[in-house]
Amino acid sequence: MNEITGPELDGCIVESSTVFERPSTLKLYNYWLERCEMTPDIGPQHENIELTDIIECAPFIMYKDVVDSGYDFKNRYWGTEIAKAFSVEATGKTFRDYYEGKVLEQVLEVSNFVISQIHAIRISGRLKFVPGVKNRRFDAVYLPLFDDTGVPSRYIAAYDFF
Repeated sequence: MNEITGPELDGCIVESSTVFERPSTLKLYNYWLERCEMTPDIGPQHENIELTDIIECAPFIMYKDVVDSGYDFKNRYWGTEIAKAFSVEATGKTFRDYYEGKVLEQVLEVSNFVISQIHAIRISGRLKFVPGVKNRRFDAVYLPLFDDTGVPSRYIAAYDFF
């Protein structure tokens, strides 16, 4: 797949990709591909995602609801390793609850890029966009999920930290 560069996110490379090599990102990506095959014309549906199917990845996963067609995104699930790395427990919170200014604009733009089509997004770099966390390196996969009519309704992401 030709990689398409996405929006800017401080300290990161954002691109559509089919190459994932780290444990959590690869496991979630392969699981998502299986879900794509179930509803290829509509896109992978959120109702076909079960965290228990990929339980070994759960600490590294964030699972978000799309709010008002991408005006914001609300954390449905925020794994324990995500909470440690981002220095915040954000289950049930929206981006607007814990980001502001330029960073809020960037994470919203990236999230809307994720849900813009049926594609996998690779984000890699350092957590410079997270207040107080500047040097933590990571590789992540962000994957859109759709309702039964093909409207983007959620996305799921997995991180590998190193």
